Amino acid sequence: MAKTKGNSPEAVLIQTIESYNFKLSGWAAGKYEVPDMVGWGESSMIAAEKLLLEATLEDPANQRFVLLSDSCVPLYNFSYIYNYVMYSPRSLMDSFLDKKEGRYNPKMSPIIPKEKWRKGSQWITLVRSHAEVIVDDEDILSVFKKFCKRRPPVDAR
Repeated sequence: MAKTKGNSPEAVLIQTIESYNFKLSGWAAGKYEVPDMVGWGESSMIAAEKLLLEATLEDPANQRFVLLSDSCVPLYNFSYIYNYVMYSPRSLMDSFLDKKEGRYNPKMSPIIPKEKWRKGSQWITLVRSHAEVIVDDEDILSVFKKFCKRRPPVDAR
């Protein structure tokens, strides 16, 4: 599923649809196809991320898990980001209180109470134990699938 180059400890899996063609250079050599279309801001994105984590957890050598977005560019060069991520003893993610009305659905409570609701970035770095927690979760994703629906654009209403 994921391939590495020589003795390199890195493995790269790319979430893509079957018809999307892309070229990888250097040691990046893995591709993992998700079974369904993934929609931005929908539970399908979480499901796809869980599938990627599950696939990479199959190899006990994988100890760090980094999920990136194709639409975000880091502010530092690759070497800086790589060293920061690989030598950090903890998981890294950004989340903040979401003040916009309409994103939180009260029906998600008590599984996801309003005071625990956060908006987060697609960029996350996880240590193995945190990736395992996400893959093993069944409650949060089922609540998201049921109650988190992307609203249509303003001009489409």
